[in-house]
Amino acid sequence: MWARDTVGGRPPRTPTRPEEAESPAAPRSLLALQATAGNKATVSWVQGTRAFPAVQRDELEHPEDAGEPSEAEELQDRPRPRTREQAREMVDAHVVPRSCFIELENSRAGWRAIPGTGCAHWVAHQRGGPTGTSRVCELGFKYRVTELLASLTQRSADLQGARVGDVWSANGSSHVGIVRAVNLEDGGTRVVSVSVENDSSASGGVVTQTKTDGSIYGG
Repeated sequence: MWARDTVGGRPPRTPTRPEEAESPAAPRSLLALQATAGNKATVSWVQGTRAFPAVQRDELEHPEDAGEPSEAEELQDRPRPRTREQAREMVDAHVVPRSCFIELENSRAGWRAIPGTGCAHWVAHQRGGPTGTSRVCELGFKYRVTELLASLTQRSADLQGARVGDVWSANGSSHVGIVRAVNLEDGGTRVVSVSVENDSSASGGVVTQTKTDGSIYGG
């Protein structure tokens, strides 16, 4: 027999389960445990694990609060837009004039070297046009062969009728240049070739070459 202390004439409540004596911080009822820790944790506790699980904190449900970079940090890590000078350094060496053969790609990327070759761009500069606001170099000159030829009038689908200063176009409109000399035969009635000055990527710059085919544009 062991003595019982009394409080107010009543014996103190004797724990009915060892777990209750060992875990004074446990919930007063299974419903309370279920509400705070969930069904699985409640079953585990009842089966005798006596491991009272910690309740998940709300902040764990929000990964954005767990150290993700802020908008300011993302802006700092983002590559800076290319400058004009950086774009000029990317222009191919064959292009003449070279310094203006750049365009604004977009506000995020910045400036870039114009993709493609510089033959139409060189012709446009030599002739003083065409110019525009889209698909143009930094100084406003067109750089696409198709747009250059669209601004002119075709004189002939071959070399006949070519004159000095006309625009020569390769078959298929893949390359253009300026006629600097017309070579005739048959008493000066038939054009056999033309000397064409052109900005050639294959030759690495502006050269004069003899062409025996192609078409002629003026205007």
